[in-house]
Amino acid sequence: MFIYKINILVNDNEDNAQIQYQIDEFVQKALDDFLNEVPNNYLQFLSTQIVDLQQTSNLGRCSQCGEWTSDSRYEGYVEEVSNGSRVDGKWFCDICLPESHPNHF
Repeated sequence: MFIYKINILVNDNEDNAQIQYQIDEFVQKALDDFLNEVPNNYLQFLSTQIVDLQQTSNLGRCSQCGEWTSDSRYEGYVEEVSNGSRVDGKWFCDICLPESHPNHF
């Protein structure tokens, strides 16, 4: 048994109900279509969730590659993005961090 997650980053205000509705409708239709094709009880839709990323300072874009990243060592960690860190005030993803950094991949 496992949980399959899909994360969609929406670069808009979380209060934009129209875009949320459109995404929910699209995802629900795609899931319904797919669930109708697989054996009964093989898959079960559990939930959708919206996370307000404007409420955390523990999120940024890697200054080298542009990947979204967050530091798992600190409060407000966003697990849906790369585990990175700030070095000298700049964000780096786990791949672009110096090899000596604890969050380097």
